[in-house]
Parts: sequence; C-alpha cells; structure tokens
Amino acid sequence: MALKSLSLNHSLRGFSIALLTMELLLVITFTTDDLLYFYVFFESLLIPMFILIGVWGARARKIKASYYFFLYTLFGSLIMLFGLIYLYACVGSTKYASISCFSFDADQQKLI
Repeated sequence: MALKSLSLNHSLRGFSIALLTMELLLVITFTTDDLLYFYVFFESLLIPMFILIGVWGARARKIKASYYFFLYTLFGSLIMLFGLIYLYACVGSTKYASISCFSFDADQQKLI
C-alpha cells in the first residue's frame, strides 16, 4: 500500500494517516494478551479499511464495496463476540493465560 501512495495525485496525507492508523491498530491487535482487547482492536481496524477502500478504491463501485466489506466483517465477527462471551462465562476471564489453563470438554470446544 505504501507503493500505491507513490502514484497518488491527491490527498496523500489522508492516505498516509489511514495507512499508519491501520498499521498501529494491527500491531496493538496482535500484541495484546486479552481476547476482549483483541476483538475491540480488530473491529477498530474496520474504520481505516473502510476509508481506504471508499476513498482510494480503484473502481466506480468502491463505495458499495466499502459498505459490503464493513457490514460482512462486522456481522461475521459477531460470531466471535458470542464465542468470547461464552469463554468469559465458562472461565471468568478473557486473558490468554487463564483460558489456556482451563480444560474444555469436546462439546464445548466444538461450540466455541
């Protein structure tokens, strides 16, 4: 994406801000030790991605594509949220260390 910015004629600053925001959120997402924070930062990645697709997309249907991306990802991740709620109800924590020490039976693992 940084190579794409070399060919931009307008709003390079906005593109760079959205790209760096997305990079920062990705680093925070994958360095957290709590599943709830992972979920929150993963979902916050939708905002800069929505902007990047909607503003600097390649085709005329970029606005429609950005809305589809946002809605599919948001509704798809609700399944992960329900899994997190179930984990919290079983374990009492969303920390990786606590979850890894908890023993789930085969049916719970399939459900999660």
